Amino acid sequence: MTTQNVSCLTTTAFNDHPLHCPCCGARVLDVTAPGQPQLTPCPHTLYIASDEGFEYIGPQARPVIEALGIAVDGDMAPMLSCARDNEAFDEGFNALTDRVTASIDDAFKLELGGPAPAGLAVYVGFAPAR
Repeated sequence: MTTQNVSCLTTTAFNDHPLHCPCCGARVLDVTAPGQPQLTPCPHTLYIASDEGFEYIGPQARPVIEALGIAVDGDMAPMLSCARDNEAFDEGFNALTDRVTASIDDAFKLELGGPAPAGLAVYVGFAPAR
């Protein structure tokens, strides 16, 4: 197994505040909205994922994920099923998003740790728009 260096900021603070793109300032993820979190990816957003799967895959990340043998078309459920059967997924979505981030120039990842008891993490990748 090769080691990949990924620029990543990990935090468990401020998980109850909206997440803004560090490149342009756009609100990308709003967990304060009633019901489901509100996703509004900007052109810099590579992906929005959690420990349960991808919620959004941007155009820069799509070919990287497909190169790992994971189909990214239409409904996310078949894609996630395919991902779980793929060796690229063996280490979970944290490692999978590391691979995607490491494959895109100047990309970086924010990892937001969730509070107990669920403790689910959210992974959001960003890169300058190309």
